[in-house]
Amino acid sequence: MVVLRENYIFTQPGQQAFLAASNYVNYILLGDPGKRSFYLEGRIDKGQFLISGRLYRKDGSMLCEIDNNRVKEASGCKVVPIKPGGYELRTPEDEVHLRLRLRPDENVCLIQGSFYDDSGTLLAEGNERDLRIYKGPAILGKLGFSLGIVIGQ
Repeated sequence: MVVLRENYIFTQPGQQAFLAASNYVNYILLGDPGKRSFYLEGRIDKGQFLISGRLYRKDGSMLCEIDNNRVKEASGCKVVPIKPGGYELRTPEDEVHLRLRLRPDENVCLIQGSFYDDSGTLLAEGNERDLRIYKGPAILGKLGFSLGIVIGQ
């Protein structure tokens, strides 16, 4: 078994990065945005951490789509800013589904929440320490056409 931890993939200490699977990356993609099912993409553009995705509830029902930190459809979900930086994506029932939390002292962004596909399978979970990926596909780090860690199905 190979374990990769605390690597910097297309980023360096002090530069902006997402913390995913115990690695610091400039880009993360879970799922496949080309299919009509779950995906979650995190990228950094002009100094901003941006999240896009198609998010599902634990029962497999569609929750909402977000595009560059904005709710895309009239789903009843809302984006609520948090301090010291980041936001929460809240469901129509006012429950937190996703939290994008910045650690400004480290220039690191954490993606928190439980992420399910359209069949209700748990694909990834993020907390205050890391984003754990249980099932691919996933890409951790990207620069032009070069990909960092690629996790298959």
